[in-house]
Amino acid sequence: MHCCANSRHQWNGFLQIPNLRLLNIIQPAGVVAEAFPFFHGHVAQWHACTGEAPPFNLLEGLYPETHIVLETTAATKEEAIRSAEFQKTLG
Repeated sequence: MHCCANSRHQWNGFLQIPNLRLLNIIQPAGVVAEAFPFFHGHVAQWHACTGEAPPFNLLEGLYPETHIVLETTAATKEEAIRSAEFQKTLG
């Protein structure tokens, strides 16, 4: 399910959606940082930030069992290699 609305007040309801497999919330970095631990253990997550935000700092402190999709872009081959190397460290 994709949601780019200001939906923090609906998150408990999202947990009630039968067979929800993947949740995609597009919000500012602070909201996305709250979403990862909130939905941990309930649904795989593929969130993205609006505005300026380092792509991976939001993953600090996640439980090892948190299922996430990481999406990243790279302007250069070297940047893509660094991103891929970082993602390998996650697990």
